[in-house]
Amino acid sequence: MFTRLLFFMLFSILTGCATQTKVAQPALFHDAAFALSRSEPRAEDVLKVSEPMREFLKQHVRAGNGDMRVRLYQALKKNSGLMLEYDAEETLNASEAFDRKSGNCLSLVLMTAAMARELGLDVRFQNVRMDDSWTRTDHILLASGHVNVLLGQRTSAFDLDLGDHASLIIDFLPPGVAMRQQADIISEKRIVAMYFNNRAAELLARGKAGEAYWYAKAAITTDPDFSIAINTLGVVYRKQAMFAEAEQLFRYIVVTQPENVVALSNLQELLVTRQRPAEAAAVATQLAKLQPEPPFYFLNQGKQAYQEGRFADARKLIEKELRKDPYNEESYFWLARTYFQLGNLQKTDENLQMAEKNALTRKSQDLYYKKRQSLALLAQK
Repeated sequence: MFTRLLFFMLFSILTGCATQTKVAQPALFHDAAFALSRSEPRAEDVLKVSEPMREFLKQHVRAGNGDMRVRLYQALKKNSGLMLEYDAEETLNASEAFDRKSGNCLSLVLMTAAMARELGLDVRFQNVRMDDSWTRTDHILLASGHVNVLLGQRTSAFDLDLGDHASLIIDFLPPGVAMRQQADIISEKRIVAMYFNNRAAELLARGKAGEAYWYAKAAITTDPDFSIAINTLGVVYRKQAMFAEAEQLFRYIVVTQPENVVALSNLQELLVTRQRPAEAAAVATQLAKLQPEPPFYFLNQGKQAYQEGRFADARKLIEKELRKDPYNEESYFWLARTYFQLGNLQKTDENLQMAEKNALTRKSQDLYYKKRQSLALLAQK
Protein backbone atom coordinates (compact mmCIF):
# COMPACT_ATOMS: atom_id res chain seq x y z
CA MET A 1 0.00 0.00 0.00
CA PHE A 2 1.35 3.39 -0.79
CA THR A 3 0.33 6.58 0.87
CA ARG A 4 -0.73 10.06 0.17
CA LEU A 5 -1.03 12.74 2.73
CA LEU A 6 -3.22 15.74 3.42
CA PHE A 7 -2.01 18.62 5.58
CA PHE A 8 -5.16 19.84 6.41
CA MET A 9 -2.67 19.04 4.89
CA LEU A 10 -3.12 16.90 1.89
CA PHE A 11 -0.49 15.19 -0.14
CA SER A 12 -0.68 12.12 -2.20
CA ILE A 13 0.99 9.17 -3.69
CA LEU A 14 -1.69 8.62 -6.23
CA THR A 15 -4.13 11.10 -7.60
CA GLY A 16 -6.35 11.35 -10.64
CA CYS A 17 -4.80 12.43 -13.91
CA ALA A 18 -5.90 15.64 -15.56
CA THR A 19 -4.91 17.44 -18.72
CA GLN A 20 -1.64 19.21 -17.98
CA THR A 21 -0.79 22.72 -19.07
CA LYS A 22 2.82 23.51 -19.84
CA VAL A 23 4.06 26.22 -17.47
CA ALA A 24 7.46 27.15 -16.14
CA GLN A 25 8.37 25.02 -13.13
CA PRO A 26 9.36 26.99 -10.02
CA ALA A 27 12.59 26.37 -8.16
CA LEU A 28 12.05 23.06 -6.38
CA PHE A 29 14.89 22.49 -3.96
CA HIS A 30 16.32 24.55 -1.12
CA ASP A 31 18.96 22.29 0.40
CA ALA A 32 20.51 25.05 2.50
CA ALA A 33 17.35 25.22 4.64
CA PHE A 34 17.62 21.55 5.66
CA ALA A 35 20.46 19.91 7.53
CA LEU A 36 21.43 16.49 6.22
CA SER A 37 21.83 14.15 9.19
CA ARG A 38 22.77 11.19 7.01
CA SER A 39 23.58 10.54 3.35
CA GLU A 40 20.88 11.36 0.83
CA PRO A 41 18.52 8.46 -0.02
CA ARG A 42 19.74 6.49 -3.04
CA ALA A 43 17.54 4.94 -5.72
CA GLU A 44 19.88 1.96 -6.08
CA ASP A 45 19.17 0.88 -2.48
CA VAL A 46 15.41 0.53 -2.95
CA LEU A 47 15.49 -2.72 -4.97
CA LYS A 48 18.83 -3.99 -3.71
CA VAL A 49 19.09 -7.73 -2.99
CA SER A 50 20.84 -8.71 0.23
CA GLU A 51 22.84 -11.87 0.89
CA PRO A 52 20.10 -13.31 3.15
CA MET A 53 17.65 -12.82 0.26
CA ARG A 54 19.96 -14.70 -2.10
CA GLU A 55 20.30 -17.52 0.40
CA PHE A 56 16.52 -17.71 0.78
CA LEU A 57 16.11 -17.97 -2.99
CA LYS A 58 18.76 -20.66 -3.15
CA GLN A 59 17.01 -22.79 -0.53
CA HIS A 60 13.33 -22.18 -1.29
CA VAL A 61 13.08 -21.27 -4.99
CA ARG A 62 16.07 -22.29 -7.08
CA ALA A 63 16.18 -25.82 -5.62
CA GLY A 64 13.17 -27.26 -7.43
CA ASN A 65 11.47 -27.97 -10.72
CA GLY A 66 8.73 -26.22 -12.64
CA ASP A 67 7.89 -22.58 -13.25
CA MET A 68 10.27 -20.32 -11.31
CA ARG A 69 7.55 -17.71 -10.89
CA VAL A 70 5.22 -20.21 -9.25
CA ARG A 71 7.97 -21.42 -6.94
CA LEU A 72 8.64 -17.82 -5.89
CA TYR A 73 4.95 -17.26 -5.27
CA GLN A 74 4.73 -20.40 -3.16
CA ALA A 75 7.74 -19.33 -1.12
CA LEU A 76 6.06 -15.99 -0.38
CA LYS A 77 2.66 -17.41 0.56
CA LYS A 78 1.46 -17.07 4.13
CA ASN A 79 2.36 -20.14 6.21
CA SER A 80 5.15 -20.93 3.77
CA GLY A 81 8.69 -19.71 3.36
CA LEU A 82 8.90 -16.19 4.80
CA MET A 83 5.63 -16.12 6.80
CA LEU A 84 5.00 -12.55 5.62
CA GLU A 85 2.69 -10.23 7.56
CA TYR A 86 1.03 -7.00 6.43
CA ASP A 87 2.09 -3.96 8.45
CA ALA A 88 1.72 -0.38 7.24
CA GLU A 89 3.67 1.21 10.10
CA GLU A 90 6.56 2.14 7.79
CA THR A 91 7.38 1.76 4.11
CA LEU A 92 10.44 -0.46 3.74
CA ASN A 93 12.84 -1.09 0.90
CA ALA A 94 13.26 -4.59 -0.50
CA SER A 95 15.89 -5.87 1.91
CA GLU A 96 14.24 -4.27 4.97
CA ALA A 97 10.91 -5.92 4.14
CA PHE A 98 12.69 -9.26 3.80
CA ASP A 99 14.50 -8.85 7.12
CA ARG A 100 11.34 -7.87 9.02
CA LYS A 101 9.11 -10.33 7.13
CA SER A 102 6.44 -7.65 6.94
CA GLY A 103 5.49 -4.44 5.20
CA ASN A 104 2.75 -2.59 3.36
CA CYS A 105 1.88 -3.54 -0.22
CA LEU A 106 4.54 -1.26 -1.71
CA SER A 107 7.25 -2.71 0.54
CA LEU A 108 6.24 -6.29 -0.26
CA VAL A 109 6.08 -5.52 -4.00
CA LEU A 110 9.62 -4.07 -3.88
CA MET A 111 10.87 -7.17 -2.07
CA THR A 112 9.12 -9.52 -4.51
CA ALA A 113 10.38 -7.63 -7.56
CA ALA A 114 13.95 -7.57 -6.29
CA MET A 115 13.95 -11.33 -5.71
CA ALA A 116 12.25 -12.01 -9.06
CA ARG A 117 14.94 -10.06 -10.90
CA GLU A 118 17.61 -11.93 -8.99
CA LEU A 119 16.04 -15.08 -10.45
CA GLY A 120 16.24 -13.61 -13.95
CA LEU A 121 12.48 -13.09 -14.30
CA ASP A 122 10.82 -10.32 -16.27
CA VAL A 123 9.30 -7.82 -13.81
CA ARG A 124 6.71 -5.11 -14.36
CA PHE A 125 4.96 -2.93 -11.82
CA GLN A 126 1.25 -2.14 -11.81
CA ASN A 127 -0.80 0.63 -10.25
CA VAL A 128 -4.17 -0.89 -9.34
CA ARG A 129 -7.27 1.21 -9.96
CA MET A 130 -9.25 1.17 -6.75
CA ASP A 131 -10.74 3.69 -4.37
CA ASP A 132 -8.28 5.21 -1.94
CA SER A 133 -8.59 4.19 1.69
CA TRP A 134 -8.13 7.07 4.13
CA THR A 135 -6.59 7.13 7.59
CA ARG A 136 -5.39 10.02 9.70
CA THR A 137 -2.79 10.82 12.31
CA ASP A 138 -3.01 14.01 14.35
CA HIS A 139 -3.59 16.79 11.77
CA ILE A 140 -2.52 14.72 8.78
CA LEU A 141 -4.77 12.69 6.50
CA LEU A 142 -3.30 9.70 4.70
CA ALA A 143 -4.79 8.05 1.62
CA SER A 144 -3.55 4.71 0.43
CA GLY A 145 -3.53 3.36 -3.10
CA HIS A 146 -2.40 -0.08 -4.21
CA VAL A 147 0.35 -1.58 -6.39
CA ASN A 148 1.32 -5.10 -7.39
CA VAL A 149 3.94 -6.84 -9.50
CA LEU A 150 3.56 -8.74 -12.78
CA LEU A 151 6.03 -11.51 -13.64
CA GLY A 152 6.40 -12.69 -17.24
CA GLN A 153 5.44 -11.25 -20.61
CA ARG A 154 1.78 -10.76 -21.47
CA THR A 155 1.05 -12.43 -24.83
CA SER A 156 -2.41 -10.97 -25.33
CA ALA A 157 -4.76 -8.48 -23.73
CA PHE A 158 -6.79 -11.38 -22.35
CA ASP A 159 -4.13 -13.77 -21.12
CA LEU A 160 -5.05 -13.54 -17.44
CA ASP A 161 -8.72 -14.23 -18.15
CA LEU A 162 -7.93 -17.05 -20.60
CA GLY A 163 -5.47 -18.64 -18.20
CA ASP A 164 -2.61 -19.08 -20.67
CA HIS A 165 -0.12 -18.41 -17.84
CA ALA A 166 1.94 -15.99 -19.92
CA SER A 167 2.12 -13.70 -16.89
CA LEU A 168 1.66 -14.06 -13.17
CA ILE A 169 0.42 -11.34 -10.83
CA ILE A 170 1.74 -11.41 -7.29
CA ASP A 171 -0.54 -9.28 -5.18
CA PHE A 172 -0.99 -8.93 -1.45
CA LEU A 173 -4.76 -8.54 -1.74
CA PRO A 174 -6.97 -11.64 -1.55
CA PRO A 175 -6.78 -13.38 -4.99
CA GLY A 176 -10.45 -12.82 -5.89
CA VAL A 177 -10.19 -9.11 -5.14
CA ALA A 178 -6.89 -8.71 -6.97
CA MET A 179 -8.11 -10.36 -10.17
CA ARG A 180 -11.15 -8.08 -10.38
CA GLN A 181 -9.09 -4.91 -10.31
CA GLN A 182 -7.96 -3.02 -13.38
CA ALA A 183 -4.33 -1.95 -13.38
CA ASP A 184 -1.90 0.20 -15.34
CA ILE A 185 1.76 -0.58 -15.96
CA ILE A 186 4.08 1.93 -14.30
CA SER A 187 7.83 2.37 -14.66
CA GLU A 188 10.54 1.34 -12.22
CA LYS A 189 11.42 4.97 -11.64
CA ARG A 190 7.80 5.64 -10.67
CA ILE A 191 7.69 2.77 -8.14
CA VAL A 192 10.98 3.96 -6.63
CA ALA A 193 9.64 7.52 -6.46
CA MET A 194 6.54 6.17 -4.71
CA TYR A 195 8.80 4.57 -2.11
CA PHE A 196 10.64 7.83 -1.45
CA ASN A 197 7.37 9.77 -1.33
CA ASN A 198 5.89 7.31 1.16
CA ARG A 199 8.92 7.70 3.40
CA ALA A 200 8.57 11.48 3.21
CA ALA A 201 4.89 11.21 4.16
CA GLU A 202 5.63 8.97 7.12
CA LEU A 203 8.37 11.26 8.39
CA LEU A 204 6.07 14.26 8.09
CA ALA A 205 3.40 12.42 10.08
CA ARG A 206 6.00 11.94 12.82
CA GLY A 207 6.93 15.61 12.80
CA LYS A 208 10.29 15.11 11.04
CA ALA A 209 9.96 17.59 8.17
CA GLY A 210 13.73 18.07 7.97
CA GLU A 211 14.28 14.39 7.13
CA ALA A 212 11.18 14.29 4.94
CA TYR A 213 12.68 16.96 2.68
CA TRP A 214 15.47 14.67 1.46
CA TYR A 215 13.06 11.84 0.65
CA ALA A 216 10.72 14.18 -1.22
CA LYS A 217 13.71 15.51 -3.13
CA ALA A 218 14.80 11.95 -3.94
CA ALA A 219 11.32 11.14 -5.26
CA ILE A 220 11.35 14.13 -7.62
CA THR A 221 14.94 13.55 -8.71
CA THR A 222 14.09 9.93 -9.50
CA ASP A 223 10.90 10.77 -11.41
CA PRO A 224 10.60 14.49 -12.30
CA ASP A 225 7.10 13.94 -13.74
CA PHE A 226 5.75 12.60 -10.42
CA SER A 227 3.71 15.66 -9.41
CA ILE A 228 2.55 13.98 -6.22
CA ALA A 229 6.09 14.24 -4.87
CA ILE A 230 6.17 17.95 -5.77
CA ASN A 231 3.03 18.35 -3.69
CA THR A 232 4.71 16.48 -0.84
CA LEU A 233 7.66 18.85 -1.04
CA GLY A 234 5.20 21.73 -0.79
CA VAL A 235 3.87 20.24 2.44
CA VAL A 236 7.42 20.00 3.78
CA TYR A 237 7.91 23.71 3.08
CA ARG A 238 4.54 24.48 4.70
CA LYS A 239 5.54 22.62 7.84
CA GLN A 240 8.83 24.53 7.95
CA ALA A 241 7.01 27.88 7.63
CA MET A 242 8.51 28.40 4.15
CA PHE A 243 5.16 29.70 2.98
CA ALA A 244 6.19 31.38 -0.28
CA GLU A 245 8.00 28.24 -1.46
CA ALA A 246 5.04 26.04 -0.51
CA GLU A 247 2.54 28.28 -2.31
CA GLN A 248 4.66 28.27 -5.47
CA LEU A 249 4.57 24.49 -5.64
CA PHE A 250 0.85 24.14 -4.85
CA ARG A 251 -0.05 26.76 -7.47
CA TYR A 252 2.20 25.10 -10.04
CA ILE A 253 0.33 21.81 -9.58
CA VAL A 254 -3.09 23.51 -9.68
CA VAL A 255 -2.24 25.30 -12.93
CA THR A 256 -0.98 22.13 -14.59
CA GLN A 257 -3.69 19.89 -13.03
CA PRO A 258 -6.80 22.02 -12.29
CA GLU A 259 -8.72 19.05 -10.84
CA ASN A 260 -6.05 18.01 -8.35
CA VAL A 261 -8.00 18.15 -5.07
CA VAL A 262 -4.87 17.35 -3.07
CA ALA A 263 -2.98 20.46 -4.16
CA LEU A 264 -6.16 22.58 -4.03
CA SER A 265 -6.77 21.53 -0.43
CA ASN A 266 -3.23 22.37 0.55
CA LEU A 267 -3.39 25.71 -1.23
CA GLN A 268 -6.66 26.61 0.50
CA GLU A 269 -5.28 25.74 3.93
CA LEU A 270 -2.16 27.79 3.25
CA LEU A 271 -4.19 30.83 2.15
CA VAL A 272 -6.33 30.61 5.27
CA THR A 273 -3.22 30.41 7.43
CA ARG A 274 -1.73 33.43 5.66
CA GLN A 275 -4.97 35.40 6.29
CA ARG A 276 -5.94 35.80 2.65
CA PRO A 277 -9.65 34.96 2.96
CA ALA A 278 -10.83 36.08 -0.48
CA GLU A 279 -8.29 33.90 -2.28
CA ALA A 280 -8.98 31.01 0.09
CA ALA A 281 -12.72 31.29 -0.57
CA ALA A 282 -12.18 31.15 -4.33
CA VAL A 283 -10.13 27.99 -3.98
CA ALA A 284 -12.73 26.52 -1.60
CA THR A 285 -15.45 27.08 -4.19
CA GLN A 286 -13.39 25.30 -6.84
CA LEU A 287 -12.64 22.48 -4.42
CA ALA A 288 -16.27 22.02 -3.38
CA LYS A 289 -17.27 21.38 -7.01
CA LEU A 290 -14.68 18.62 -7.27
CA GLN A 291 -15.07 17.12 -3.80
CA PRO A 292 -18.44 17.90 -2.16
CA GLU A 293 -17.82 15.31 0.56
CA PRO A 294 -14.17 15.36 1.66
CA PRO A 295 -12.57 12.42 3.51
CA PHE A 296 -14.18 11.66 6.90
CA TYR A 297 -17.06 14.04 6.15
CA PHE A 298 -19.73 11.92 7.85
CA LEU A 299 -17.39 10.52 10.49
CA ASN A 300 -16.55 14.04 11.64
CA GLN A 301 -20.26 14.81 11.93
CA GLY A 302 -20.80 11.54 13.78
CA LYS A 303 -18.03 12.31 16.26
CA GLN A 304 -19.59 15.73 16.87
CA ALA A 305 -22.96 14.09 17.55
CA TYR A 306 -21.23 11.64 19.91
CA GLN A 307 -19.60 14.48 21.85
CA GLU A 308 -23.02 16.13 22.18
CA GLY A 309 -24.58 12.91 23.50
CA ARG A 310 -26.70 12.31 20.38
CA PHE A 311 -25.69 8.68 20.09
CA ALA A 312 -28.49 7.54 17.76
CA ASP A 313 -27.54 10.30 15.30
CA ALA A 314 -23.87 9.43 15.71
CA ARG A 315 -24.57 5.81 14.79
CA LYS A 316 -26.40 6.76 11.59
CA LEU A 317 -23.68 9.18 10.48
CA ILE A 318 -20.80 6.81 11.16
CA GLU A 319 -22.60 3.99 9.35
CA LYS A 320 -23.01 6.38 6.42
CA GLU A 321 -19.24 6.97 6.45
CA LEU A 322 -18.67 3.21 6.40
CA ARG A 323 -20.85 2.87 3.33
CA LYS A 324 -18.38 5.23 1.62
CA ASP A 325 -15.30 3.44 2.97
CA PRO A 326 -16.06 0.00 4.44
CA TYR A 327 -12.42 -0.66 5.41
CA ASN A 328 -11.63 2.25 7.72
CA GLU A 329 -10.58 1.19 11.21
CA GLU A 330 -11.28 4.60 12.80
CA SER A 331 -14.92 4.52 11.70
CA TYR A 332 -15.40 1.03 13.15
CA PHE A 333 -13.77 2.13 16.40
CA TRP A 334 -16.09 5.12 16.77
CA LEU A 335 -19.09 3.00 15.87
CA ALA A 336 -18.04 0.58 18.61
CA ARG A 337 -17.86 3.45 21.10
CA THR A 338 -21.27 4.63 20.00
CA TYR A 339 -22.87 1.20 20.42
CA PHE A 340 -21.30 0.97 23.87
CA GLN A 341 -23.05 4.21 24.83
CA LEU A 342 -26.29 2.78 23.42
CA GLY A 343 -25.86 -0.26 25.67
CA ASN A 344 -25.36 -2.82 22.87
CA LEU A 345 -22.28 -4.79 23.92
CA GLN A 346 -22.61 -7.34 21.10
CA LYS A 347 -22.48 -4.63 18.43
CA THR A 348 -19.65 -2.97 20.33
CA ASP A 349 -17.60 -6.16 20.12
CA GLU A 350 -18.49 -6.74 16.46
CA ASN A 351 -17.23 -3.31 15.47
CA LEU A 352 -14.08 -3.59 17.57
CA GLN A 353 -13.46 -6.86 15.74
CA MET A 354 -13.88 -5.08 12.38
CA ALA A 355 -11.52 -2.31 13.53
CA GLU A 356 -8.96 -4.97 14.44
CA LYS A 357 -9.46 -6.74 11.10
CA ASN A 358 -8.93 -3.52 9.11
CA ALA A 359 -6.11 -2.12 11.23
CA LEU A 360 -3.04 -1.27 9.17
CA THR A 361 -0.43 -1.87 11.87
CA ARG A 362 0.30 -4.55 14.43
CA LYS A 363 0.20 -1.89 17.12
CA SER A 364 -3.39 -0.98 16.26
CA GLN A 365 -4.41 -4.63 16.02
CA ASP A 366 -3.07 -5.26 19.53
CA LEU A 367 -4.91 -2.19 20.84
CA TYR A 368 -8.30 -3.32 19.51
CA TYR A 369 -7.70 -6.88 20.72
CA LYS A 370 -7.07 -5.62 24.25
CA LYS A 371 -10.21 -3.49 24.13
CA ARG A 372 -12.20 -6.56 23.11
CA GLN A 373 -10.75 -8.48 26.04
CA SER A 374 -11.73 -5.71 28.44
CA LEU A 375 -15.23 -5.64 26.95
CA ALA A 376 -15.57 -9.42 27.42
CA LEU A 377 -14.66 -9.08 31.09
CA LEU A 378 -17.21 -6.30 31.49
CA ALA A 379 -19.93 -8.44 29.85
CA GLN A 380 -19.28 -11.24 32.39
CA LYS A 381 -20.05 -9.00 35.36
